[in-house]
Amino acid sequence: MGQANIKLSKKEKKNIEKILDANPNIAFDEPEVEFLWEEFHRVLPKGYVIKEDLASLFVALREFPQVSDHLFRVFDRSGDGKISFDEYLQYLSIISRGTLSEKLKLTFILFDLDGDGTVDQEEARTVVTLVGQLLLKFNTGLLSSEEFANAQSSLQALIFNETNVLPLAVFKERALTCNLILNCFCIFEFLFSDSIALMESRMGRQKVFGRDLKSLLKSESRNIPYLVESTIKYLESTALDEEGIFRLAGPVKEVLDMKAEINNGKKFNFFDPPANPHSIAALLKNFFAELPEPLFTELLQDKFISSMNTPEEKRLDQLRDLFNTLPHEHASLLRYLMLFLSKLSKHEPKTKMGAGNLSKVFAPILVNTSNKDMHLALELSRKSADLVEYLIINTEELFSGNLELPENVGAELKRLEASLQTCRELNSSKDREIDALKKKLEFLNKEVAELKKQLKGMESVRTSADTLIANEVDQKSLRRFTSTKNFRSSTSTEPE
Repeated sequence: MGQANIKLSKKEKKNIEKILDANPNIAFDEPEVEFLWEEFHRVLPKGYVIKEDLASLFVALREFPQVSDHLFRVFDRSGDGKISFDEYLQYLSIISRGTLSEKLKLTFILFDLDGDGTVDQEEARTVVTLVGQLLLKFNTGLLSSEEFANAQSSLQALIFNETNVLPLAVFKERALTCNLILNCFCIFEFLFSDSIALMESRMGRQKVFGRDLKSLLKSESRNIPYLVESTIKYLESTALDEEGIFRLAGPVKEVLDMKAEINNGKKFNFFDPPANPHSIAALLKNFFAELPEPLFTELLQDKFISSMNTPEEKRLDQLRDLFNTLPHEHASLLRYLMLFLSKLSKHEPKTKMGAGNLSKVFAPILVNTSNKDMHLALELSRKSADLVEYLIINTEELFSGNLELPENVGAELKRLEASLQTCRELNSSKDREIDALKKKLEFLNKEVAELKKQLKGMESVRTSADTLIANEVDQKSLRRFTSTKNFRSSTSTEPE
C-alpha cells in the first residue's frame, strides 16, 4: 500500500510531539497525526477554524446555520472562538475511533446547549429537530421522515421518562435503549468520515486489526468482517477435531507476518495452500483482542456480567434485552462468534476445548479489565468466563427467540424490503410492457414486410406502365412525324 509523502518542518514535528504527549488517549499514531496536520493547514493556512469557516468547509451546514453554531460550540473546547488543530484532533479521534462511552459524551455536549452539565427536554427537542432535518435533507439513510416524526412526538417517553433533566450518566444510560441519541451522533460521522477515509486511503492505513468495528464494516460493505468470516469458515472446515484449538499458539512469526500483510490489504485464501489452523485461530483471537471497543462494550459489559446473578428462569430474557441494547455491529458479530464457539464446543471429546475451556480463552479478550485494579480485574475475569461459558452453552436457545433489531436497523430493513417490493412490481410491470412492445414490434415487422411486397408489386406495375406510356408516346410521335412528312410532300408537288 502507498504512503503519503508528508514533508513537515522540525518546528511542526515538535508541535505534533507536544500534542501527542499532552493527549495520550488520541487514537492516531504519529504518521497519521502528521498527515492530518498537513491537511488541516493546507485547507486552513491560518491554523484554526472560526465559526464562519464551517459553512464554507461543509456544504451541508450552509442551510443549517444553527447546527453549524452548535457544532462549533462542541469543538471550541477552550471557548476562545477558535477551533485549534489540537481540539480538532481530539474530537476527530473520538468520532472515528472512540469508544461508545466517549461518543456518547460528545453527543451529550452537543445536547447540552447551555453548558450547565445537564440536558433538559427543550434542549433535546431542539437538537433532535435540527439534526434530524439536516440528515433528512441530505438523505443519509439514518432516519426516515416517519422515524423523525415519531421521534419528535415521543421524545419525552423515549429519553426522559418522567425525568426533567438528564446528567451525563443518565443520558448515557438512556442512549443504550434509544437509538435516537446515537442517530444524532451520526451528524459528526456524516461530516467528518471523509477526512478519515482520505487519510487511511492516502497512507495505506485501511487496517483490519485495531480498527473501529463500525468503520471496518463500512469500508468493507459487510455485516461481518471479512477476516472473521474467512477464519471461522476455515476453522469450521479444518479444525473442529483439532486438539487444543485456540489454546495452543501458532508460530509467532507466522502470525505476526500474516497480521502485517492483512493490515496492508492482503486477503488470504487460507485453503490454498492449507494454513496452520492454530495460526488462523491466533489471528481470530488477535482481531477481537485489538478491537478499540470490546464486543460487550465498556458501557454494557458490567450489566452482562451481572446477569449471571439473575435467576435461571429469567436470565435468557435479560440477556436478550441486553443484546438488543448493544450497537447492532457488536450484537451481530457477538452472535456470529457465539454460534461458532457453540458448534466447536460440541467436538470437545477430540479438541479438549469444551465451553469451559473456550470461555477461559475468549473471556479476557471480549471483556475489558484493563481499567480495574488487580483484585477487581481477577474477579471480573472469573465472572466474565462464567458469562461466556453460559452464552456458549445456551447460544441456540438464546438466539432462537425473536431477537429485536435496533430501531434504525429494523426501520432500514423495512425500507429496503419496501424498495425491493417496489422494484419487483416495477420489474413485473416493465416485463409486461416489454412483452407488449415485442408483440407490437413483431406485428410492425410483418406489416413492413407486407408493405415491402406491395411496394415491390407497385414498382413492377409502374415499370410496366412506364413502358406502355413510352411505347404509346413513341407511336404518337411516329404518327405525327409521318403525317407531317406526308403534308410536306403534298405541298411540294403543287405548280409554281
